[in-house]
Amino acid sequence: MVNRRFLHTSGLIFVLLMIVIACSTEKDAAINRWYHQTTTKYNGYFNANELIKEALNGYYDIRKEDYTTLLPIEPLPSEEEAIALYSALDTAVSKCTKVIAKHSMPSIETGRKTEEFNKWMDDVWITIGRSKYLKRDYEEAFKNFKYITKFFKKGPAKFWGNLWIVRTHLQVGEYRQAEMLLKIIDRDMEEIQTQEKEKKDTPKKSKSKIIRKKNKKKSSKESTKPVKLDKTFEYELLKTKASLAIINEKYEDAQKFLSDALDKAHFKNRKEKGRLYFILAQLSIQNGDLKKGIDSYTKVIKSDAKYDMVFTAKLNRAMANGANGNLKIRKELNKMLRDQKNFEFKDQIYYALGDIEMSAGNKDVALEDFTKSAFYSITNERQKGMSYERMGDIFFTDKNYLKAQKYYDSCVTVVPENYKHYGLVKNKADKLKDLVVALETVSREDSLQRIAKLSPEDQEKFAKKVKKQIEEEEQRQREAAAVRMAQLQEIQNRSKGNTGGGKWYFYDADQRNKGFDAFKSVWGQRTLEDNWRRSNKIMYATFVEQDTDSVVVVAEAPVEDSLTIESLLADIPNSDSAITASQTRLMDALYASGRIYYSELNETDLAIKQLQDLLARKLESPNNLLSMYELYKIYMPIDQTKSDYYKDMILNNYPNSDFANYIRDPDYFIKRKEREKIDLEDFEKSLDRYRSGLYGLVQAKSNMIITTEPNNAYRSKYMLLHVMARGQNTEDKEELLPELRTIIEEYPNTDEAKRATLMINIIKTGYSKDIELNFGKSSTYDYDATAPVFLIIVLNSVDKSNEMKTNLSNFNREFFSQEQIKTQVSQLSNNTPIILIREFDNDIKAKKYLAALDKTKKYSIDELTSLQHFLITSTNYAKLITTNDLKGYLDFYKDFYK
Repeated sequence: MVNRRFLHTSGLIFVLLMIVIACSTEKDAAINRWYHQTTTKYNGYFNANELIKEALNGYYDIRKEDYTTLLPIEPLPSEEEAIALYSALDTAVSKCTKVIAKHSMPSIETGRKTEEFNKWMDDVWITIGRSKYLKRDYEEAFKNFKYITKFFKKGPAKFWGNLWIVRTHLQVGEYRQAEMLLKIIDRDMEEIQTQEKEKKDTPKKSKSKIIRKKNKKKSSKESTKPVKLDKTFEYELLKTKASLAIINEKYEDAQKFLSDALDKAHFKNRKEKGRLYFILAQLSIQNGDLKKGIDSYTKVIKSDAKYDMVFTAKLNRAMANGANGNLKIRKELNKMLRDQKNFEFKDQIYYALGDIEMSAGNKDVALEDFTKSAFYSITNERQKGMSYERMGDIFFTDKNYLKAQKYYDSCVTVVPENYKHYGLVKNKADKLKDLVVALETVSREDSLQRIAKLSPEDQEKFAKKVKKQIEEEEQRQREAAAVRMAQLQEIQNRSKGNTGGGKWYFYDADQRNKGFDAFKSVWGQRTLEDNWRRSNKIMYATFVEQDTDSVVVVAEAPVEDSLTIESLLADIPNSDSAITASQTRLMDALYASGRIYYSELNETDLAIKQLQDLLARKLESPNNLLSMYELYKIYMPIDQTKSDYYKDMILNNYPNSDFANYIRDPDYFIKRKEREKIDLEDFEKSLDRYRSGLYGLVQAKSNMIITTEPNNAYRSKYMLLHVMARGQNTEDKEELLPELRTIIEEYPNTDEAKRATLMINIIKTGYSKDIELNFGKSSTYDYDATAPVFLIIVLNSVDKSNEMKTNLSNFNREFFSQEQIKTQVSQLSNNTPIILIREFDNDIKAKKYLAALDKTKKYSIDELTSLQHFLITSTNYAKLITTNDLKGYLDFYKDFYK
């Protein structure tokens, strides 16, 4: 028994002794390596990577892909999305930092570290850099990867470090540097391949030589050992090359790199495999390789990709087959429509069907499909915008610019600014907007003027008829809106599936938001008020022939609680001045529409129609001359006789106009510009004489120009200069008043008129005292862009200060654990309670912290961000405490930090 106890105790002591010995990081023994490598692998590397993997999987699950564009090979969270990953990434860094401190061999603290015996340590460093990279802290990530390439020179870590540096370059837009480093990686890999080939070609050595070689030092043995890179590195390298090729728009190279990557890789993650095949299919079809594209989409369908990707692959494959002449495409798409799993993707299917109908020339059917696509686009705003754009294009091609503008405008309203055609569609919407306004103004003013010619009794009868039509139309719209809202509710319920939990519509915030978006798609943006459907508008029927299309004209009316006869008749121009104003608006709109048709849309016939309509009205308007000149130019290349007709009209009716002068002399404007240059030089000479005190000469020259050259471009300036020169020799300044008033009358709203007004006021009220003005802003505070800053949050009361501090501390611990941000409750000199958050290296990092605060609802942080807050350096904080000038600092902060 004694022997057993002795043996048991001895064994236990031996084990403990071995553990103590193994704990040393300074010995390069097998047991030491085994202990520290095992602990590093499982306590640090494995756990950290599991955290990162879990966080990324959560991000990928909720990520919304834009399948209308080429998908990114490595999808990364945006600045806002990355905030949700901060906690996991910071924890991963913390775990890795701990194992580096405890298990690096030899210890970093010895100060003599030149090599690393723990084979997992390079992987730990890469994990830290990867965490910084995913957090979008590219500066810190770059430093981390750079350290890896410098310290771990002999193993594969150097290659991995360089690869991650390439990816960091890509994220910050340094594409040239990324390309150069990729070439270096390729060169080093070629050297490895050459060494391996030489090793294979070298004859086997004799046993005696091998025995002799065993006596050499281990360090020498390791230095000659070639680096081994597994297929995973080659796979990641090819993906990175493909990403750079896409950035450089070298899509054929990208297709090759991605295809090679898929051939080489051994996939554990079938979702990633599906994604890469989807991108390969996009690239293949873009490069004209339909067969490979179709094959790649088929592989996506067989993968474990998300259902929306699988569905899109099915849809795109069907469209690609259609491009190959497959006549069964409609049947396949209709089959997809009937599949209940595709209910929430009906918008995309109808869009594809509309695309096919357009290719077949079935425009009306295509419009129906695009309309259904927009209707079923409840959550997919981008798809809805695409449908609006296509319908706008159809009406634009048909020259129905009013409808085209409405659809383009709807598209711009719903799509984000990164939508691929956003700029083009917005340009079309804006360009057509002025045309739509002009055409609607023409129709409206025509209607109003015709109604004005009726007797008061007939006007009232007409208003009653219109009132009845409006009420009937409102009733029809109410019924249609109710049906549409019911349909939208059904779509939302079905698309939401079983996740709604039987919650009533108005208790479901998500459903309410979707319902509000649906309401806007029907009615537009409306104020919350009674009679909102009328939108404070009244309608007048236009007087048109029976065989033409009727036009509904909308006119502004005073805000009323209900529709009345008086409100309908309020805008009728029943006085001479009102008729004149209406005619002016009409003529301006006719000319504007004609000019837009010709110069913006190249619609010659429509432009001619509008301009001739303007002249046919025979009303006095500045637009008459402009219209004659536009018609003269329009007809010049197509009908010389008609062009000469309008030329003669200009010469006979407006002989002294610039247009008449230009017709007589095509160099008229060039000569006028040269003359204006000479006039400017003469005026500058007169100005120099005034500064030299030659007031008599200035008066004589100015008087001559004023009386003999009424078209001199600088006549108004000469008039003012004449008054100023005369004022130098005139005791009674009131004698200058008539000339100053003449300037104001002849040249209103000019700088000279404003100066003349100022001089009149001075003459009447006297001169102000000469006070030296300081136009620069002086401040007690100093701006230093490189200085560390604090964040101060000003509290409303001291009661909740400790609670808010606790919330901030919890926030910092979860999202910024690595930065070790400190918070404390303090107060300014006037006892104003504040929370002081310290300390950020610069204002950029502080603003990033503020952005994270603003996006986080957890810990009641949103309540904090609603309070007054600002950044401040320690130097300025000391001054603020001393001066207690919070307002002065906030003014300084607004100038330099916002």
